[in-house]
Amino acid sequence: MKVVVGICIKNKKILMGKRLDSDVFYPGHWEFPGGKVEAGESDEVALAREFKEELGCEITSFKFHTEIEWTYPKRTVELRFYFVSIQPDEISQLNPQAHSELRWLEIEEALKLQGLPANLKLIENLRDKV
Repeated sequence: MKVVVGICIKNKKILMGKRLDSDVFYPGHWEFPGGKVEAGESDEVALAREFKEELGCEITSFKFHTEIEWTYPKRTVELRFYFVSIQPDEISQLNPQAHSELRWLEIEEALKLQGLPANLKLIENLRDKV
């Protein structure tokens, strides 16, 4: 399964969301926004759709960062991470649908939270980029 993920950076902090407690897959874990690429979609179209659906915002820029293949207990995913800019970028103006909470976090704060394993691996590698 192919998944696109957006890394938003603002004032040396990264935007992360806490998955809903009702999620079947890793409930309550912290993650970068994003989601599955549907048939016929480019990464950019899928990421723009996911941000609109999940956060109620528009992506204003995309830059490919890295790709990671990650095996979870029930599936393997191909994660494609992009640096993105969003409008609006104030949490109070976003409308989270897939997350119970959104936060701008410093790298060390993010590493202390209960995060999705693949996201945590990437966060460690972002230290020199933020």
